Amino acid sequence: MRMLSTLWTSNLTCEIEYQVKLRKLTTNLRARVSAKHVTKYVTQVLVAKKEAELKLENQKFGERKEINRRKEMLMKGMSEEDVDRHLDEIKNRRVTNSKRKLEKIKGQLDRRNEKDKNQKKGAVKKPKIEA
Repeated sequence: MRMLSTLWTSNLTCEIEYQVKLRKLTTNLRARVSAKHVTKYVTQVLVAKKEAELKLENQKFGERKEINRRKEMLMKGMSEEDVDRHLDEIKNRRVTNSKRKLEKIKGQLDRRNEKDKNQKKGAVKKPKIEA
């Protein structure tokens, strides 16, 4: 019985030491990483993701799913025109939402890059010309 308790306590001690070391590392890491850099990389990832979604849409990705959805609607009794209209609405909504989000993210990224460039150069202001 004593041996089991010592093994358990030693394992518990190791786990506690590990958690303490991990917490120290993460707090040091948080201090070194600025939110500005994180948002920059997150927006780049989001742009790449949306571009990939649009490419997949152009390559007819998910065509089998659409065929099965069409069959299911036809079996429920919807007319072919209603099914076509419904599927087109879904597709158009998905594509326009993806494009809108992509444009929004690209705009944010461009503004952020523009701001960073101006800060690095010292932001030379143009003199005002008075008439």
